[in-house]
Amino acid sequence: EDTIKERGILYLVMVACSLIFLIVAAVVGKKLSRRFGNWNAALIAGGAFVIAIAIVMFILPSLGQLAYNRANYGNFSTETPQPLKDASGNIVFPGFPADVLFNFRALSVLSQLILWTAIGLIFAPMAERVLAPAKTATRVEEPVVG
Repeated sequence: EDTIKERGILYLVMVACSLIFLIVAAVVGKKLSRRFGNWNAALIAGGAFVIAIAIVMFILPSLGQLAYNRANYGNFSTETPQPLKDASGNIVFPGFPADVLFNFRALSVLSQLILWTAIGLIFAPMAERVLAPAKTATRVEEPVVG
């Protein structure tokens, strides 16, 4: 609970960056669509979005490196709770198994990846057909006799 403010700020920074990068990617994709077509422009803009988010994730500190955690628990690369020890150093509570947390996070990311990839690959071609200007056939008008 001592790191809730820092974790909340880091979360909001990621959400804000995601929204800003999403808007920028949409604008860039729209501009690139004239040159590369909608599908390729969307892939280029999506790739740029992923790279930008990866850079932000690399720059932000990992949660195990927050000042309070380092001062009280040591230099760990995770925020997974460490075992609780009594004054003599005996473990009184084993902590949370990091593998369970890692598997949950990895499977959550994988499910999001599958969901958004399927949505993009299935609905993007359909949306392009729906949003493309309708091709009108030219009509030849019959001369009026009369």
